[in-house]
Amino acid sequence: HPKLHEYAACANGGANREMPSPRILIVDDDWNFARVLHDKLFECGYECHVVTDSRQAFDVAKTEQPHIAILDVMMPYIGGFEICRRIRNDPQLYLMPVIMLTAMGEQEERTHGLEQGADDYVAKSSPFAKLEESIRTALKVHDDRGTLDHFTGLLNARTIRTEIIHRLRRGDRFAVASVEILHLQEFCNNHAAAQRDELICALGRMLSEIRDEYQLYECSLGHIGDDQFCCVLHIEDVEGYYSHLRERFLKEMSKLNGQPQPTVMGKLSRNRGCDDVLDLIFTIFSNEHGEDRTPHEVLDTLFQLRQEAEREDAGGMYYDRRHCQLQSAPVRVRLSIAGSQHSTWKPATAT
Repeated sequence: HPKLHEYAACANGGANREMPSPRILIVDDDWNFARVLHDKLFECGYECHVVTDSRQAFDVAKTEQPHIAILDVMMPYIGGFEICRRIRNDPQLYLMPVIMLTAMGEQEERTHGLEQGADDYVAKSSPFAKLEESIRTALKVHDDRGTLDHFTGLLNARTIRTEIIHRLRRGDRFAVASVEILHLQEFCNNHAAAQRDELICALGRMLSEIRDEYQLYECSLGHIGDDQFCCVLHIEDVEGYYSHLRERFLKEMSKLNGQPQPTVMGKLSRNRGCDDVLDLIFTIFSNEHGEDRTPHEVLDTLFQLRQEAEREDAGGMYYDRRHCQLQSAPVRVRLSIAGSQHSTWKPATAT
């Protein structure tokens, strides 16, 4: 289908584009040392930004979004260890590699730096080749090829799991939503097997579009595998995000084959004596009160809700009300969003 092909092409385009030169943030109060380091790294093909006042380092990192930070340990006002801790606690920067520089290089100090979340620790007296090797290694581990799913251009399963672990450790209030297409396999078996990949990429693109349109800056999207996606977002944004996503999905699906909605031939539904349509299943884990939960509990909750959705054999939003107070509803229910709510949602993170 032309529209689906367009969605799929856009979704894959982000993963295949040529990567720009890596950006490095250098934070060191010694201007002479920082200038020499800047020039050497520039000759190696890196784009560098130097900050000599450590009080400005974190704000510059937020603004410039560098690929890696090189921090001096001992600086006036704010030391490198503290800046590293702030980076690791920030929802936008925490995955960024950090290399600590020190004039001393004792093992105890090195161990302390790694405990603060640094990726490596290099003495200033070391040959430049050692620092360059450390930078290359850190970027190789953390670059887009290691964090993105090349099929959709979204975060891959490993990275989205890291995001969930990070938010749990911080005690954040957040929700994790698993999104998948109901009856996709049956539909492709009967009608359009060749369109399976296009349908999956189209859903990934719609997830990204709605996040960007409503400026959900702290919403992380990942492709777990097959037709399963994962969204990590504010609890207050769950219902509105789902309603707009489902509305757009059904609108695009209705264009397939000129039908009102693409149907799966045969009476597959146990609850309805009619042909089923492609729809979305949205299962939700919520850390409503910042409880001390584990990644296993998150995945187990989503798995149980998915089983409930399969028994219901119907699209909709499923959540466990014991941990998620979205609306008045019995424990572990399917919740359909009324059309009137589409126009009243105000994203919690929009500006």
